Amino acid sequence: MKTSLLATAFFVFSTVAHGGVLDPYGCNESRRCSFACPQFCEAEPREVRQGSFVSNGAHEVDGSVTIAGGRFTSIVTLGPDFSSVAGPDLRVVLRDSTGVKEMKVLGPLNALQGEQKFMLNVSKNELAQYDEVVIYCARFSVDFGVAKLVGEMQMPPKACE
Repeated sequence: MKTSLLATAFFVFSTVAHGGVLDPYGCNESRRCSFACPQFCEAEPREVRQGSFVSNGAHEVDGSVTIAGGRFTSIVTLGPDFSSVAGPDLRVVLRDSTGVKEMKVLGPLNALQGEQKFMLNVSKNELAQYDEVVIYCARFSVDFGVAKLVGEMQMPPKACE
């Protein structure tokens, strides 16, 4: 009990002494890692891949998509120019165009227009295996629109000291 209390006090003192506020990963606002868990600190996500939606013909989908990659998480963003026609059970998925890798469902389409973000907890290597973002109708197994991703997956520089 005394040991864990001392460790907690030291952790708080150490982080605050570096001029930051605690966050869940042990990094402070300046993105400097505390001694407790430097492996969880990462640079702010940056854009590494992008694409534009192409409709399948019967269903109109338009707009851009980007993937911002970090060390442990990535964010898929449907751009502010995104739009889709309505459909039952529309989902945003990552897909490998070769069909080797199983689709990864990011979540339901939240709105038919505008920017939307989806957080992924996947490694850079796993994310690189997908080359399409798809607006997918799960009820009828139909693609509404597909965005081919271009650009190379790059690891952002480590921001922790």
